[in-house]
Amino acid sequence: MKNRGIKKLAAVLLTAAFAAAIISGCGDKNSSSASDSTIDSAPALSSGSASTEPVTRGDITNPDTTEQQSGKINSADSELAGYVQGSIDEFSYKGVAYLTESGAVTYSTGSDTTDLYRIASVSKQFTAAAVLTLYEEGKLDINSSIEQYFPEYAHAGEITIHQLMCMRSGIPDYMVMADGIVSPEETYGISAENSAQANRSIIKNWVFNRSLLFTPGSQNYYCNTNYLLLGEIVTQVSGMPYEKYIEQKFLVPLGMTSTGFGDTWNGGSVVEKEGEDYKWFRYKGICCGCADMISNAVDLEKWGQEFIANKVLSDNVVSLMTQDHSGGYGYGVIPDESGFVYHEGNLPPYKSVLGVNKERGLVLVMLDCGEHSNLFSVKRGIFLVVKDII
Repeated sequence: MKNRGIKKLAAVLLTAAFAAAIISGCGDKNSSSASDSTIDSAPALSSGSASTEPVTRGDITNPDTTEQQSGKINSADSELAGYVQGSIDEFSYKGVAYLTESGAVTYSTGSDTTDLYRIASVSKQFTAAAVLTLYEEGKLDINSSIEQYFPEYAHAGEITIHQLMCMRSGIPDYMVMADGIVSPEETYGISAENSAQANRSIIKNWVFNRSLLFTPGSQNYYCNTNYLLLGEIVTQVSGMPYEKYIEQKFLVPLGMTSTGFGDTWNGGSVVEKEGEDYKWFRYKGICCGCADMISNAVDLEKWGQEFIANKVLSDNVVSLMTQDHSGGYGYGVIPDESGFVYHEGNLPPYKSVLGVNKERGLVLVMLDCGEHSNLFSVKRGIFLVVKDII
């Protein structure tokens, strides 16, 4: 079965090599800036405007998962693990891989699934979920401008929360502009000695004193600054640090006891790579809201299940997150033609993936710290196997 899986996989991967990929890693300099004719506003919540009729948990019925438990997905049980292994073998992948099907473990690298990693841009979906939960509670309007939150920013009146979330703001990315990802200490004057607030203030001052890259809403551009600002909006609206809000709303109720934030982490040793060059993203405040979380495969699988059978996220929040708002980007996740919604993280030396296929009841988590750039190729291979073979 394994050899058969590898042969089928090879054919799929040849096709994948020619497919255009959406750039989703933290700090990637090749972010998309293509024009998009999509109406540049967020769809309303299904139960009415967030500012007047907030949806409560009592209004929401969890989706029926009966169909996910039967039929085609069960017939593939004995083969799916072999296809995953085939993709891993094809690219000599050495990191963590963890796949569940209808909540049951289908493939696992073993005890490594409890090892702790920095998850980079996979963090963005937690920030998006926090913003949308506040929206659902009627505490903010995602179609309003960000001027009330950043009155010191000359362009704030031109940019909406929606545009921040779906990467259409036109704001420069502080991680890639002016070679910031190479030498941010020189670019901004940030330091390991500064508080989180001080470092964020330096970054915001740098960004707010630069021109927009394009008219807000007119193009797509993957930008970490958007989510740093969204994290600050969560803090302002909720009245507590955004980290605390996410912890109380999501992590504690879901039992994600091995998940937290780099600035406040005290939950155990994180996998590190000896001699790596990128120290700056460990400075307090640098990655808040966009790339600052720490977790393991077991905990991230619990979060992935939220997109299949909601416990703490409402149907409305999941629906808004997973819609294509911007030529391939949702809110903190990417809807993929394979049937998965996912996000990648790429903050050297860390790479990560969290992907969910609701129709098939699959959650895929991949985590790595090192030189295994083939993680994303393995992910794509698994996605296409599920789409075209299983």
